Amino acid sequence: MRIGKPLLITTTAIGLPIGIYEGFHLARGFGVVMVMLIGLFGFGMYWTVSIARAEERARRAKDAAKSP
Repeated sequence: MRIGKPLLITTTAIGLPIGIYEGFHLARGFGVVMVMLIGLFGFGMYWTVSIARAEERARRAKDAAKSP
């Protein structure tokens, strides 16, 4: 994973806009669907992270209330 993780991060950031461009070039509706799907995945990641952070804050507040 020492080489693979940075390579994956780099190629995803480069390939995503290229894929969206080609989707719009091929068929405008296909490009719109691709953008909507990427937005849906992004919202899902945001939602998951926000829930995890809220649970962590609640756990820390509970632990702080227990300690004297």
